[in-house]
Amino acid sequence: MALPGLNTENQVLPTRNVVELAEANKPVIGIPEPSESYGAWSAGIDQAQGLGWRFVQMMGDLWDIESWEDRGELGAEENEALAAAYKRQAFQESEGMGDVSKWIHDTVKTQIPMMAPSIIAGGVAGVLAFWLGAPTAVASAATLAAAYVPNYVLNSGETYAKQIEAGGNISAKHAAVTGAFVALLDTIVPGKIAT
Repeated sequence: MALPGLNTENQVLPTRNVVELAEANKPVIGIPEPSESYGAWSAGIDQAQGLGWRFVQMMGDLWDIESWEDRGELGAEENEALAAAYKRQAFQESEGMGDVSKWIHDTVKTQIPMMAPSIIAGGVAGVLAFWLGAPTAVASAATLAAAYVPNYVLNSGETYAKQIEAGGNISAKHAAVTGAFVALLDTIVPGKIAT
């Protein structure tokens, strides 16, 4: 059934041939320039998104799905380039309290987007479990399990990104296993501190 006012009879829809589709997966030459308002917060968001895309690339490599590998690589490179465009204050370069203050500001603002997915997922799961009347042990387990998933995505993506950066042996399987263990530590240690 057509929508009222929408005439599709004599329209030619664009199609793409195999060559055009293959070329569409090639990386974009120019990475967009960040705006003047781009800061630590935006760099942290791009950093987290880049790790998410590296996770997609890793899963494509692990399951031999080339389109996931290509899309993950493209997304990661774009986000990594944007995140790298922000000049963070390094602690080693700090020469006074103003520089240390800038380093603290940059560190906190770039790390919040990395921690937020786990905090939000765990918090929502915990509140939902409590609201449904689950026993405390079940609510705690639901909170930790929900917080684990985003930790796994980001940590596996980071491990895979570091393998790519170092060159040499790139193993999606090793990145997935390492990411699982690191995510377990990133989930359990803060969970134990909070309880």
